[in-house]
Amino acid sequence: MSAIDTHPLITVCGATGAQGSSVAQYLLRDGGYRVRVFTRNVDTLKQQGAEVFSCDLGEIDQVTAALDGAYAIFGLTNFWEHGEETGVGKEKIWLMSPKRVE
Repeated sequence: MSAIDTHPLITVCGATGAQGSSVAQYLLRDGGYRVRVFTRNVDTLKQQGAEVFSCDLGEIDQVTAALDGAYAIFGLTNFWEHGEETGVGKEKIWLMSPKRVE
């Protein structure tokens, strides 16, 4: 295992958006973290050293696999898409559960 493999893994959701891309690029420049991103633009952040993960955020099994081993998660909801707030809240609580992410 190389030294970089021991760095904490940060998962950034929405890494093509204004905030998500800024966070991902900052973490990549810092060099003290492994960065995994959920993004539509695979090439840009991959070239900068991010681990790119493709998954459907509505599929819990895929999201669980994508978050496996994450030290922290940066995730935002889309302000413009007003979905069922209860469902979004329950999903966030489930994702952030200590049993899911240590």
